This record gives sequence, C-alpha cells and structure tokens, in this order.
Amino acid sequence: MLGRVTRSSRCLQLLPPRLLVCRRRSDDGRAVVADRVAALLPRLRAILDDGGESEGDGTSRGPGSGGRSSRVSVNRTVCELHGKDESYHPTAPPDAVVFPRSTDEVCELVRACAAAGVPVLPFGTGTGMEGGVSAPGGGISMDMTRMNRIIALYPEDMTAVVEAGVTRKTLNQYLRPHGLQFTVDPGADASIGGMAATSASGTNTVAYGSMRDTVLALEVVLPSGELLHTQGAGRRPLKTAAGLNLTNLFVGSEGTLGVITSVTVRLRGVAGATVAAVCTFPTVDDAVHTAVDTLQSGLGPSRIELVDASLMGAVARAAAGKFKFVPDVHVKKDADADADADADAD
Repeated sequence: MLGRVTRSSRCLQLLPPRLLVCRRRSDDGRAVVADRVAALLPRLRAILDDGGESEGDGTSRGPGSGGRSSRVSVNRTVCELHGKDESYHPTAPPDAVVFPRSTDEVCELVRACAAAGVPVLPFGTGTGMEGGVSAPGGGISMDMTRMNRIIALYPEDMTAVVEAGVTRKTLNQYLRPHGLQFTVDPGADASIGGMAATSASGTNTVAYGSMRDTVLALEVVLPSGELLHTQGAGRRPLKTAAGLNLTNLFVGSEGTLGVITSVTVRLRGVAGATVAAVCTFPTVDDAVHTAVDTLQSGLGPSRIELVDASLMGAVARAAAGKFKFVPDVHVKKDADADADADADAD
C-alpha cells in the first residue's frame, strides 16, 4: 500500500499510510502537526546522529549546504527557504527540515514520520514551478541536496546512476571527458531527483525527449519506509516491455508516491558540431507554421523555441535595441564534427 495522496490547492504532499482521511486545512490542524513534529525531533536527530547544535540565524548557509550545520533544522529562515520554489505560490514553510545523506537514513526518517502521522515533503533545489515544496499543512521537508554522489557510469551502454541531489550541471561536467551528456535542460540547475519527480522537460525535448524518456530506473522510499527498486536492484534495462512499468508511475508523481533517492538515466553522445539560427517572422502564425514544417522535414533540430513579440521586446530593451519587436524562432541542430555545417544551415 503506497498510502493515501491528497492534493491541496497549493501543494502536493506525501502522507503516511496511517493518514487515510485528508486533513482539514485549518490552524488547528496545522497546530496538531506542529506538535507531532516537535515530539518527533529527538527521534529525527537520533536517526541522523545530529546533536542539534546552534544554527545561528540561518542566513550564513543556504539549504543543503555541506557545512557543519545541524542536519535537523527548525530555524525559521531555513524553513522558509524550503517552503517556496520559483512558482507564484506564497511561502508555506514546513515545521522542520532534515538533511539525509543516504538511502538508509531516508528510510528511517520516512518510517518515523509515518509512525508519528507527519507529512513528508521532498525538496531538491527549489527551482520548480509547481509549488510542490510548500507546506500549508505543516510537516517535514526532506532536503535531498546532500545525497549528491554519482554512483556509477556505464559508458558502453550510455547510462549513469546518480543520487537524487546531483544537479544536471554537475552531472554534465562529470560526463564531458567521456564524450557523453545528460540532455534534459529545463533551464535551471535542477537536481536529477527533482527533475524526475516533476517529469521535467526543456528546449532539448524536441530531439531527446523529457525525463519520462530519460529515466530508466528509480530507487524510491515508499510512505511506509520500505525501499523499492522500480526495475529491480542493480538492473538498468533499456526496454520496459517486461513486467510492470513502475518507473513511469513515479516519474512526474511530484513527491506524492515516495521519495526518490537515486535515478538511473539514459545518456547521449556529445555532438561534434552545432549550428544555430535565429529566424524572424512578421506574425506568430508564420513562425509556428515554419517550426512545424521544419520538424516535418526530417532535419531533426535538437532545439527549437518560439519567442513571441512581447518577449523579444523585453530582450530588445535589455540589449539596447539589437533585436526587433517581432516573433522569433530559435533553432539549434547537432551535427557530426566532419559534417558540412553550412549545408545543414541551408
């Protein structure tokens, strides 16, 4: 049993299996959760071997910093940082923040929260646009940024296994000497675990797909504290025809079905050369029709983005009038190093 998932108007939360009825969003309900968290803090500190040292004002270190700060924080500033992402939703801080460093710790933390009836909200880098990290009903924010190891790289089959807190830029920097790349690019330097939880996509999706196409396997801690390997422990098959496709059940689940602790991802080779172009059009319809024709022509662009006139106006103002106030289509195509780039551009 995965536990009951509830959706509030502002956030998604992972609820322990004991909480079979949606909590009322009221001050009384939040106060009850806060009391449960306060009673649970000694247990959380024991799990993380955390002495609860003084945290100061919390302004000298960001969420997930690797310093000697407490790994169980009730500092107001730290909690507020974990109650807001890049979305328009107002800040809704959790009652406490924990910083696990291993899957075993995550299992113990989730198990303790389940027994106490405390919601758990996984937190990556806080760059999401969905409001999924906010905690209007209170609970524990589980910051995954200290689980940042690249566990394994398999250049022969172009896959890698990383912990949930590894960011995409860190992974690509590690892969560069091997001639490989992680291709999902949502713009922000998001964590791989968070990108899997939100099924992130980006400008490369037109060529390489989204996280749903890139994630091959997941290690997930369920609301009961049990550990699940969606493809079996140590396995990374490229096909999904055999057995239940549990991986895609969790990709895009927004932290409601479990806490993702490691991700097996598909990699791609780095192109030897690239060709980029910016094309201007009199109307948005002309730009859209051209983009469709380009995709249907078989040219295979690696990125293609429509930028409307209002956004181009903002760019033009920032760039001192170097651009026109007209719709643009930005195109990028990857090619082999010995390919005729001029011919491709034509």
